[in-house]
Amino acid sequence: MSFKSVRGRIIAIIVVIFVLFGAAIFFNIFSLARSNDGLGSYRDLSEVTNQISEIENNFFGAALAFKDYVVNYDEQTKETFTQNINTVQSFFTGESTDSTVVQNVITKIGEYESNFNQIVQLNEEKNRLVNQDFKDISNELRQIITEFKTLAQENNISTLVFYANSLLNKLDNIDNLSSMYFSSKSLGDKNNILNAFNELDSQLLVMQYGLTSDEPTEMFNKMKGIFEQFKNTFNQIVTAIESQEPIIEQMEQARV
Repeated sequence: MSFKSVRGRIIAIIVVIFVLFGAAIFFNIFSLARSNDGLGSYRDLSEVTNQISEIENNFFGAALAFKDYVVNYDEQTKETFTQNINTVQSFFTGESTDSTVVQNVITKIGEYESNFNQIVQLNEEKNRLVNQDFKDISNELRQIITEFKTLAQENNISTLVFYANSLLNKLDNIDNLSSMYFSSKSLGDKNNILNAFNELDSQLLVMQYGLTSDEPTEMFNKMKGIFEQFKNTFNQIVTAIESQEPIIEQMEQARV
């Protein structure tokens, strides 16, 4: 075998080795790249899964806070709801997806928060009416009934004194029953107060037939006007309480 033939074979072998070695390197690089892509995809999927889990946990926390709030109406529970719902919304901040599902979720979360805020506003309105208007008008009505009673005593009109005492008793009854209703919000307690209002109204109707002079008549008309304010304020409180019910029901359905 000639020297040139041997050298040619050696060169061919070396070339083949380099080709195989290069192919091995390329395959390893390709495999590593695919592996990194797979690892990146897994990492992305893991992050999305964690975010979904956090969204679920925070929304569940908001739902629990909502259920507690409509029972106790305390400030801390309201803050808990707000913090949880804000955390949920923060996950979607800056999202520019065209996904109908995602957009629907964002809309539903916004509606859920809006409904809760409506309940808070209605409860605050109810508290203002109860603690200020209703209480103040009750005291004002009590004051004028007492003044009317004093006037009747000064004029020795025993019938009107009796009626005035009856009005004061009925007003006490309304105050006691209203405290129960504002706490329980039950239909039975509401009806008890409405019946008490009707009794006081009937008493006023009877009283007007015993008026024989201008001064008692003028005071009676003022008393009746205050009573109408008192009754209207109670009706506003009932509206503020009962307006929450369909909103609460809607939020319960949204949570499911």
